[in-house]
Amino acid sequence: MRALVVVLGLALWSIQAGWAEPVYFVIDASGSMDADERADAIAFVAETKESLVQGSRTSTTFFGSAENGGNCGSVVINPLMPVIEDVPDKYDPGNFTPVGTALRAALDEAAANDGRVIVVSDGADTCEVDVCEVVRRNLRRHPTARRPEFMPIGASDETIDAYGCFVSAVASSALGIIAAPMSQPKDTPVSWVFGLMVLCALLMGLSVVLGIRAMEARARDLKKQINTLTETGTACVSEVSRWRYAWAVVPAVMSAMITLLTAWLATENFFLGWDHVWWFVNLPFGSMLLPAVFVGFAGWALLEMWNIDAIGRQFTEANVKVQLEKQRKDERNTVAEARAAEREQRRQEREASKRAEYLARISDSSAAARKRQNEFLAEISLGSTNAEVSNTAVKLNAITDAIEELIAGVESNQILSSFSDTPRTDYPTILNRLLNRNLITADLYFELDEIFKEWSRFLSGRIELKSISERITEFDIRRLRPRSPPDSSSR
Repeated sequence: MRALVVVLGLALWSIQAGWAEPVYFVIDASGSMDADERADAIAFVAETKESLVQGSRTSTTFFGSAENGGNCGSVVINPLMPVIEDVPDKYDPGNFTPVGTALRAALDEAAANDGRVIVVSDGADTCEVDVCEVVRRNLRRHPTARRPEFMPIGASDETIDAYGCFVSAVASSALGIIAAPMSQPKDTPVSWVFGLMVLCALLMGLSVVLGIRAMEARARDLKKQINTLTETGTACVSEVSRWRYAWAVVPAVMSAMITLLTAWLATENFFLGWDHVWWFVNLPFGSMLLPAVFVGFAGWALLEMWNIDAIGRQFTEANVKVQLEKQRKDERNTVAEARAAEREQRRQEREASKRAEYLARISDSSAAARKRQNEFLAEISLGSTNAEVSNTAVKLNAITDAIEELIAGVESNQILSSFSDTPRTDYPTILNRLLNRNLITADLYFELDEIFKEWSRFLSGRIELKSISERITEFDIRRLRPRSPPDSSSR
């Protein structure tokens, strides 16, 4: 709102300041101007000067007088002076009316000083100069220059029509004539030029609105990214399509094309066509309403740009926070994994140590049992059967070694502990545990149980060696190989 007020103030100031531009009064002093018309002309100039702001400069030149172009000679334009010092000179009426010559000289001076030219006359040029061609030539040389203004004093309708390339000057209220200060040139097709200019202005506004809507879409997209980043910890890569922004430029391009088309079609001369654009811009609609509207749109656009910038900073901050939190989480996970790996390693070391202890106990128990068996066999005096007893004992030891290999293949330290606590002489218990752990079949269990029972009866002298020797010899030790991977779970 502050920006809008400032711009509107500047626009009003510029409108007022426009009256401070230099004004060149070119007054007809030919013989066709009678005393009343000369008085009206001087009165118009005087009241126009009173409407100018303080500090304005003016130049008053009488053309067609006996001293200044009265015989179609050159016209000398008086220099600019402060308005209070620019007093009309007395003159002697001449014969001819060199409007074109005077106008050409005044337009050259006005172009050099960015001034206005006001022609006061009652008749058409009598020196065979095309006044409107002078106007058009000046506009070709100075496309931004203002058209000269014409104040008819006692002029006929034909004369006014001949000066249709001028704009109407502000008449003195004392003369009873009021004209628009910036009315359109006679050759301007107002009906459609005005419509095209309005369409051009609307298209420019549409470009601004589309651009603002694209910025709003960008702001909404950034907000969605912030929400996604906060909820999931992952920044999405969605972005407003560049074509969305490109569409905002299309109406502006169309507006420029319409402006060029208007400048070309309004008149036969392209440069003169720009004068119609200038006329439209200087209308109240163009000079006040359009700047106010576009300033409002510009403020809106700046607000959206600020909003996008603010949301962008929020997104950056959220992304930094998420990344820091992710880094901290990764660090915590790394430490936890390292500690878990360390604990697992220590557990495995403890398990390996226990397993080594259990296997050592099993090995020691087995060695002790075999030692006692050998000592017992050595005490037995069987004469010629000693060799056969030794061979049978060797075969039985091979069976027990195979059983110990089965036990050593058990992975569970808990199960291995149960075997380590069992004496090697207690083969019924050992065989039963092997069966329960699915390390041997039921048939193999019963067959081994009978072998160990008969061996015990042989050692106690209750059966003959031949019976146990045949059974041990016939036993296939390969059957003690694992049928499947050892089952570490107890039944």
